[in-house]
Amino acid sequence: MTNKVLQEAEVKICNIVREKLHNKKIPFAEINNFVQETTKLVETMTGLGVKWSTEDHEFGSNRLSLYICDIDYVDEFIDELMDWKVCTYCIKYNAEQNLFIATEATTEVL
Repeated sequence: MTNKVLQEAEVKICNIVREKLHNKKIPFAEINNFVQETTKLVETMTGLGVKWSTEDHEFGSNRLSLYICDIDYVDEFIDELMDWKVCTYCIKYNAEQNLFIATEATTEVL
């Protein structure tokens, strides 16, 4: 994919993800399904492959990043040379309410 295509898609994807996740309270039992639903929504609306990071260094810091990738390589590991980081969310667990709270941590600006 060219940088121009990625840059044009980035704003649309950030808006989709922001609407779905930003400041949302997600029950503990539903976090995985909620993240997967967001992935499918972005793929459906953009026609691009997307995947969430599963890197230990990010998950350990309560961060989850969304990458655009070639649709044929969605199930592959994240390769920073091929995949385009779109946004990062901070996912914090609230034990009292037994839910996760997702807030936008950063958005890549071009």
